[in-house]
Amino acid sequence: FNSAKLADGSHTLTAKAYNTLGATTVSAGVPFIVDNTAPTVGAAESGTSGTLHFTATASDAVGVTKVAFYVDGVLKAADASAPYGSYFNSTTLANGSHSLTAKAYDAAGHVTTSAAVPFSVAN
Repeated sequence: FNSAKLADGSHTLTAKAYNTLGATTVSAGVPFIVDNTAPTVGAAESGTSGTLHFTATASDAVGVTKVAFYVDGVLKAADASAPYGSYFNSTTLANGSHSLTAKAYDAAGHVTTSAAVPFSVAN
């Protein structure tokens, strides 16, 4: 079965049986979800000292399961429900330039990484 031939979303699978006399029976439907599309994600950061605010917009044809926030490639926070965001203590970072990325995950195991968002810390 090639799920790539179906549109993303909910579907129902049924089976039809035929006997030698031409009678048919259709099984009860079994629901399933197709998700061939990776999520989309964009990240943003606000603040330079004290409490930084990380936010992300993420969407998927079936649903986003979580968004993780990375500073300079290191996981700092994650959020499993929209609106996706986290607050972060700037004093745990060195003063200077840093980079924020967000990764969006969906239930099918697809992961998308946002473009890097540069920001500065001045504690």
